[in-house]
Amino acid sequence: MKIRRMGWRHVGQVVALLQRFGEGSYQDSLLSRLGYFYVPVQHTSQCLPAPRQFVPAIYVAVANTGKVLGLIWLSPDGVIKTRWRIEQLIIDPEESPMEVGTHLVNFVVHHYGADGIQTFVALVNQRFEEALGLLKACGFRHCTRLHTYEFQARYPQSLPTEWSLEAGTISGLRESATSDSRALMELYHDCLPVEVRLSLEKKPADFIRPWWRDWTNRWKGGFYRRWVVCSSHTPEQPLPLLAALDLWTSNYYDYELSLMVSPAWQEGYSHLLLAALQQVLKTTASPRVRIQVFDFQKEAQKNLERLGFEWQSVAELLVKDYWLPVQSPALARQTPILLFGGRTSPACLIR
Repeated sequence: MKIRRMGWRHVGQVVALLQRFGEGSYQDSLLSRLGYFYVPVQHTSQCLPAPRQFVPAIYVAVANTGKVLGLIWLSPDGVIKTRWRIEQLIIDPEESPMEVGTHLVNFVVHHYGADGIQTFVALVNQRFEEALGLLKACGFRHCTRLHTYEFQARYPQSLPTEWSLEAGTISGLRESATSDSRALMELYHDCLPVEVRLSLEKKPADFIRPWWRDWTNRWKGGFYRRWVVCSSHTPEQPLPLLAALDLWTSNYYDYELSLMVSPAWQEGYSHLLLAALQQVLKTTASPRVRIQVFDFQKEAQKNLERLGFEWQSVAELLVKDYWLPVQSPALARQTPILLFGGRTSPACLIR
């Protein structure tokens, strides 16, 4: 078995694996549409240093017979690209899943870690116990859990009473601007516990939405909006921010919500969530609303359950920081290691 980046001869087998075991994600559909055209684009991208690569990377484990035993798909997690996310890890169950998976994970971690990537993350549904065990055996550690909640409004008249209440005017609420990027970064870090900030940190550029993504969303018939809540005593300033709300959809039926609320304004979480739900009901009579919250956001989970959201699943966020251990100087070898290129070894010197 050898680890190789995906080539033309591997595309058919990779697509077959994704169709058999994939979950119909964006990555699956992307490769199915592009097919063999994805190979030269990926090879061009991988000629650049890892922080400058512009498309996800796919590596495959190939047997000496040419059969693809498994694949790993990873992409940058953020604009700065010092953290990469393992999007897909699929191993043919007829082979040795643990052995093949271990080789794939260790290869990409050491390959990209040597190229300047500092952190690797993977979000794994807890029902995939083998995948969790494999990643932890490769040095990944538990960071936090991500809970998914969903609400299906089948009939507007049967909505919970709380949905029909007036949210009232939220002081300092306005639509976000590009100048809010640094304030959003600070709000994001304030919402994270201290023990996970190093692994999940972001930069201001991560909160600037690319223009091409908004254009693509409009072309597909969807929309994306972000609102922020400023401190009431300085509403005209970009700092500080008390909360941020992201709302997007691609079909005006399935809606995605994302909420960040400062620890100093937890009482405003329910008001902001209710305002978002009322905004959704203005455009869609029977929407399906989905939101994800971290394990440490206990107050958010209580508000979601009170408004009728149903818990769907939980995924474990695993992290591996690429730091090479250095042996203590006291335990290091006392004999120096010397290499003199182009010179004969003293042991073979003829006088």
